[in-house]
Amino acid sequence: MDSFINKLNELGYENCRLIDTTDGLFMTKKEATMYSLKHSAILIGKRGI
Repeated sequence: MDSFINKLNELGYENCRLIDTTDGLFMTKKEATMYSLKHSAILIGKRGI
């Protein structure tokens, strides 16, 4: 996934990063395990001009 983020940065995207969704903001680690989402993350970034 890191190589994909680097590729997006090369293509002009800014602030590309993965945010862990199992740290309590979206769900707890227990919930993530229960729903088989133990390594769930959101890829965010914005397209540069």
